[in-house]
Amino acid sequence: PRLDHIFLMCQDVDETTAFYTDVLDFRLTEQILADDGHQLVTFLERTHTPHDIAFITGPNGAFHHMAFWLDDWNEVRKAADICSYHGIPIDAGPTRHGATRGHGLYFFDPAGNRNEVYTGGYWADPDREPVTWTEAEIGRAVFYYEGVVDHRFMTVHS
Repeated sequence: PRLDHIFLMCQDVDETTAFYTDVLDFRLTEQILADDGHQLVTFLERTHTPHDIAFITGPNGAFHHMAFWLDDWNEVRKAADICSYHGIPIDAGPTRHGATRGHGLYFFDPAGNRNEVYTGGYWADPDREPVTWTEAEIGRAVFYYEGVVDHRFMTVHS
């Protein structure tokens, strides 16, 4: 697999997103907004994928996960079989994301870093307006099939 995206944590998602879009010329593809209008999660791209980097509210400098690209949904399911065979606990999935429209499986490596194997998504057209999810929709945005987000998934980091 090849590296697909990285997901980092920061205390001020609005400020961090502005830095990446204004200074480094990333483009916002999707966001999850809190009820008060500030950004809880943002997805940014430079390569016309749904996201090359994403940010979620949390401690500055914290690592949420990195994702490796697999070619299709069957490869994600095969990764779940491999994790099971090797006794690697699955953190979440296999599942589908509403945000990014991807499919993924999460697990931790021996060093305690969360990893995802990921496939799917869409071509991020530069003329397309960012997709906005509300705080009430966060369950479907993150885990589309389940419709709810495990608090541990949103807060555990390395």
